[in-house]
Amino acid sequence: MSTQKKILVWGLAVPVIAVAATVGIVFFVSYIQSIDFSWIHFPSIDTGWFYIITAAGVYLMPYLIADLREHHNKGAIFVLNLLLGWTAIGWVIALVWAFTAVRKDLVQEQFKKQ
Repeated sequence: MSTQKKILVWGLAVPVIAVAATVGIVFFVSYIQSIDFSWIHFPSIDTGWFYIITAAGVYLMPYLIADLREHHNKGAIFVLNLLLGWTAIGWVIALVWAFTAVRKDLVQEQFKKQ
């Protein structure tokens, strides 16, 4: 398998796995809360914060991927994600942009300036 195909496969697999894992965790936590564990006496999980943190992580996933990849346009990806990420199209565009090729020459120039 060529390098470009591997990058494409991993580029599609990572977000799909992350979203599937998030949905699975949300359903698991919802299921666990429906069971009566009063006899165990452990502190309850505040799912409100869990849902907020999970939603924020999924919402900002394009920016986080761009940051991890040291994308030369990660600032613009963040702004696009922040302003238009609430639309499904804006979020998908930001995600695809985060997986586009990184220009190493621009990244190296930014580090030289600092």
